[in-house]
Amino acid sequence: YGCMKHYCYSCVVNGLEGTSIMGNCVTCKRDYCVDCIEMHVCGSCQIMNCHDCYEVECHNCNEKICSECVEEDNDCCKCEDCNAVFCSTCNVMAEARTCGQCDYRRCNYCRLQKFRQGQLGCSACIKGIAHLLVDESKRLYQEVKQLKVENKEQQGEIKELERENKELKLDIKELRSRNFE
Repeated sequence: YGCMKHYCYSCVVNGLEGTSIMGNCVTCKRDYCVDCIEMHVCGSCQIMNCHDCYEVECHNCNEKICSECVEEDNDCCKCEDCNAVFCSTCNVMAEARTCGQCDYRRCNYCRLQKFRQGQLGCSACIKGIAHLLVDESKRLYQEVKQLKVENKEQQGEIKELERENKELKLDIKELRSRNFE
């Protein structure tokens, strides 16, 4: 980056102990001062990478993750279907992991989509999304219940409109009979 400033690793940011002005990128093995480039700490292994070398961001929270942590299938993981990467915190919800039975690395969203399409034949993957299927079933049950209530209300409105229509037809018939007199 062409920085001509000279610092040593003992120099600290604004007098804060333990915050060196120099950052060492583990990937490219270069040293940068904090004025030149932003250093990113991997959310999983805590190693520092320069802005050019960090490779992955979490799909949900944009936390920086090094590619080694994603490939090692630590707490963070990359879904092979949608290519979304999840940090260790977000992966608790997404449950992106390599299945021990079918050896596919998927997030629960993709597992659920494959199940809906009839393309998920792995019993371990299906068991892993069982709680999502139960939640979806409960949600659909509530939706059906709400639709039944709305349907009943609309049937009442239809009956009211039919009654009004019948009255209007009688009024028209009466008006026509007056015009012919």
